Amino acid sequence: MDERSNFDVTSNDLNARLDTWIWASHRLNKIENAITFVPFIQMLGVYDKQLIEFDRIIIQPNFSGSLSDHFEFSRLWIFGCYEITRAIYDRCRRKKPKNKPQFLNYPKCSSDELDSEVLETKNYIGRLRMPLAKFEAAWGHESDLSDPPYYIVSNVGAGWILSHKDAISRRQISDKFLTLLLKISDNNFLEK
Repeated sequence: MDERSNFDVTSNDLNARLDTWIWASHRLNKIENAITFVPFIQMLGVYDKQLIEFDRIIIQPNFSGSLSDHFEFSRLWIFGCYEITRAIYDRCRRKKPKNKPQFLNYPKCSSDELDSEVLETKNYIGRLRMPLAKFEAAWGHESDLSDPPYYIVSNVGAGWILSHKDAISRRQISDKFLTLLLKISDNNFLEK
């Protein structure tokens, strides 16, 4: 097992974090051929680094600039992250994507633990993605605010208020997704 599979996603070393995104992206060819996932996941990693760098600026008490571009870019990042997570979930469930050749054999997640983790991550990201994209509460969270969530600057940067008691940051979603990629990267988790 490569030491990158044990990378601490909460680390402040953004170059090591980006290297880990790139490393993990190449391991996803177990699920989908490399040209499908690799470039998208690597760009999510590049943008994650840029967004974290700006998050570090906006959490400063004396910050006095515009946040609209940062929040919009963060929102689009969430959409991309959700779509990759949904695609991984579909592949692990052996759901054949539309317009793919019949001869492709998608792997099955070899453990109930990983299958649950993929679904949990998809639902975690989906709880924010649904109100951001469709202006309605996510399935299973009907008591959440259904209008677009309010933007907040949390202690780690860009975030959103989901309900009267729950908020989530883009960094939390990024950490959870990167953790999932590292678990998938572990060779023991997938079977053909």
